[in-house]
Amino acid sequence: MFVLFPGVEMDPFIAADVLMPIDEIMGTWKGLLPEQALAGYKVNGKQYAVPAKRTFVDIIYYHKDMLAKVGYNEFPGKYADFLKMMKKLKESGVTPMAMGNKNRWPMESTFMSAVEDRLTGSDFLLKVNKGEAKFTDPSYVKSLEVLNDFVKIDAFNADINTMDEVQQQDYFLQKKAAMTMTSSTIDAKFRVANSDKAAAENIGIALFPAVEGGKGDPTASAGAIQYGIGLNKELSGAKKEAAFKFLKFFYAPELYQDLLKQGIIVPANVEIPADVNPYLKEIMQLTKNGSALVFDGTMHTTVKDVLMNGIQAITTKQKTAEQVAKEMQDAVDKLGK
Repeated sequence: MFVLFPGVEMDPFIAADVLMPIDEIMGTWKGLLPEQALAGYKVNGKQYAVPAKRTFVDIIYYHKDMLAKVGYNEFPGKYADFLKMMKKLKESGVTPMAMGNKNRWPMESTFMSAVEDRLTGSDFLLKVNKGEAKFTDPSYVKSLEVLNDFVKIDAFNADINTMDEVQQQDYFLQKKAAMTMTSSTIDAKFRVANSDKAAAENIGIALFPAVEGGKGDPTASAGAIQYGIGLNKELSGAKKEAAFKFLKFFYAPELYQDLLKQGIIVPANVEIPADVNPYLKEIMQLTKNGSALVFDGTMHTTVKDVLMNGIQAITTKQKTAEQVAKEMQDAVDKLGK
């Protein structure tokens, strides 16, 4: 047995036919794990693992007082208003959005997963993989143009492509930027375990706002299920029974309740312990309306690399949204040959 991640990371194991389906014991988690939480580990009607935790990658964290200074006591719910707010922040001398894209994946995984979903809808990437949609479709090109909107008003820190994701977090905490966009896991650093309680209270959370004409659900958050355990297909007899017994023991309701106490979001329907941190409750409320797809958990690594390079090209004004979209679709087409 081994730790197994869903989506494109699981695909090679499926293709090699080395995983054992666990359908015969799935009744163990009936009512505990909803279908949505299991979908990432289900292929062709067979279940290969169950998840331990859920991570949302597109949480916008913001300093409440910095937004209030430019007239916003609530986070904008529409993209047009969001853009106006960022312009006001920039005009006031504040960097609107801190991002650290030195390692290339943060903008692809965090920013574009959210924006793409708002414009194209939550099944677009799956349709691309099936040949039923293209990255050159107007809705996806528009998602890259949203990135260009940020570039046009200098919404990001100037060193976005040389700052890493840890430096990004510190940059935000030092109030050098009004907002940042990162995963739900970082809430532990920003608020839950922040020794400066006043600073923690001043940090709000939001999702990327609704984009006019977009096909996606503006209340959905780009999330991934994680830490399943895959079983070798060759297990049989006592070894197979022991493996099944371990899975039943490990993925018990107590696991999910213990994780909640540690401030970790879980995919299970369990009673929330009374002593769970209120910040965790807030982030669970924010993300309760379901998961959008995470780009790097859905698309082939070749296509991911093209997008990561394309994002850097757009942020440095070297390529247009249309050019990057075409390069992405060209990569998809080559994979299909």
